[in-house]
Amino acid sequence: ELKVSEKKYRVLFNYDPNCLFMAEMDSAKILDLNKAATKAYEYDREELLGMSLFDLLDKEDVQRLRNELGRLAKEGDYVFVPKLWARKKDGDDFYIDFHARVGKFRERQRGSLGLSLIVRTVDITLGLERQAQLVQASKMATLGEMATGIAHELNQPLNVMRMGADFIAKMIRRGQEISDKQLLTVSRNISEQVERATNIINHLREFGRKGDFRVYPVDLNQPIRDVFTIMGEQLKLQDIEVNLETDKAIPKIMADRNRLEQIFLNLVTNARDALKEKGPEDIKKITITTYLEGDLVVAEVSDTGKGISERIREKIFEPFFTTKDVGKGTGLGLSITYGLIRDFKGGIDVESIPDVGTTFRVRFPTSKEKRKSE
Repeated sequence: ELKVSEKKYRVLFNYDPNCLFMAEMDSAKILDLNKAATKAYEYDREELLGMSLFDLLDKEDVQRLRNELGRLAKEGDYVFVPKLWARKKDGDDFYIDFHARVGKFRERQRGSLGLSLIVRTVDITLGLERQAQLVQASKMATLGEMATGIAHELNQPLNVMRMGADFIAKMIRRGQEISDKQLLTVSRNISEQVERATNIINHLREFGRKGDFRVYPVDLNQPIRDVFTIMGEQLKLQDIEVNLETDKAIPKIMADRNRLEQIFLNLVTNARDALKEKGPEDIKKITITTYLEGDLVVAEVSDTGKGISERIREKIFEPFFTTKDVGKGTGLGLSITYGLIRDFKGGIDVESIPDVGTTFRVRFPTSKEKRKSE
């Protein structure tokens, strides 16, 4: 009966489509594995036996898994680690979700019960690639919608450069001498504006770049400031006042700076659109506040627009839901924003009062680093 039971277990174990491993609790040394694991990681069974689970990961993610397995040994019987970067025998990378549970087994030689890890890894590369394509499409749509605003951002430094060049040309035509001091001032102004325009263009290229999903410690205030490299001038032209009330001492969060910028670009764009409905005499203001709330870093994006009804608030994060006219919005901005925030283990909620304004509140766990002021 025991042999029959073991045979059934072996059939189920081997023919599970996901990668299954049995490993030592302390060292994560692989004790057993199924056929799916040899196929996914492209090692022979004999090669994998005796290797550590850590050997199957990119170096950057090894410590992350060590921390989670250490917590599992001390606190519980199950752990889920999303989006680990795994590595095949030939060096090719792919993304996995890692599930581990503590199991008990009887040692044949001693007859005593021991603890082991029962591990399941799921290849999520295809799903992440599709998500990345959707995020990239949203980026391009955002940049397309903002083309006029970006032109305004570049127009100002170009105008300053033209004025400097016109001044020099006029002085030459009149046969007037240009002092070294005047020439130095004009050349310095032109150089500063060239640098400003270059920074805007480089920033747009960086924002539009398609990148891998990676997380690392980020100062949340930085991507918030980056948003106004793209949008600052157009908000001025629309008479929208911007208040940045950022706490410089907040700890870093684990995220991707480029995708954080997309989150806040979407939220600020939403706030800008809400203020378009206001009259010329109304106050148009966007306020962004960051602060620490327990173990969470919080960012609030508030506007003085007309608010969002409760009926719309219930649907606001659904894909393709939009209140804009046909052709003026994809309906993906807030849906993608919600997904990106969840990727970084964060949360978002919205509060709105009709005819007063709306506040989107985003929360992220800290990266466990000390506050900068300490």
